[in-house]
Amino acid sequence: MRILIQYGENKFSESENGYVKISDSFKTGDIVKIYLPRKIEKYVKSDDGKFVYFTYGEILLAEDMGNENCPESDRVAGENDLTEQEEIYCAPLKNTDVKRCGDLRFMVDGHSLVPFYEIVHGRYRVYFEIE
Repeated sequence: MRILIQYGENKFSESENGYVKISDSFKTGDIVKIYLPRKIEKYVKSDDGKFVYFTYGEILLAEDMGNENCPESDRVAGENDLTEQEEIYCAPLKNTDVKRCGDLRFMVDGHSLVPFYEIVHGRYRVYFEIE
């Protein structure tokens, strides 16, 4: 982790519980920038071991599956009735190596991954079945 205050490196001490104490005096208008290390991680869902999900640092990644045949409003009658939902087949991943394709854009086995928070009003997939 790097912490910059007014564009200079700052000394800090990290406690055992993960908090950071910055010993400096601040003035109005001072800029504090915190850079957290990020790397792509794959996690196996613990209850069955057949599904994985991916993160980039603290960011959950998901596949944006579009909004075709989605209702125009998020609040519609019967929206929680799963019997009326269209079933979408998602083939299991053969390869779980994630490749970076740009700023917060990734690919895994032909599937595009984006930050989950970017997907609004559409279908998405967070858990991927593996072979």
